[in-house]
Amino acid sequence: MTLVKVWVVASLFGTFVFVGGGFLWSILAVIQLRLRGVSAMGTCVALGHGRYGASPVVEFTAPDGRIRRVIGGSEFIPGIRPGDQIDVLYDPKRPGNAKIASRVRGGFGWAVFGLSIFLLAMIPASAFVLYLMFP
Repeated sequence: MTLVKVWVVASLFGTFVFVGGGFLWSILAVIQLRLRGVSAMGTCVALGHGRYGASPVVEFTAPDGRIRRVIGGSEFIPGIRPGDQIDVLYDPKRPGNAKIASRVRGGFGWAVFGLSIFLLAMIPASAFVLYLMFP
């Protein structure tokens, strides 16, 4: 096998491991939060600028008494204003691992969809690698 073929095989394998691993990591994080997550009521303290509009910045009190902050990121919740109450899910073992509850419920489907598309795209890439290895 030539050096170019080795480079192509290694690049495709690395892409598969890193991108696929990233999707799996996000899916497992959402599953873990859905299984172990405890609901808490938070208060919107500000609105940040997300990808699709205003995203909430929510504060809630963890069981240890500390006030924790969840930043919505690209999440958009229509009609939300500072002072509104928002349901938050957090991991009791790691209260810093928290998300807005409505986003945890909806985010799982998108992560699985992304992983499925990635795996479907890897089929022709794998066929190409096999062609390079065994012409």
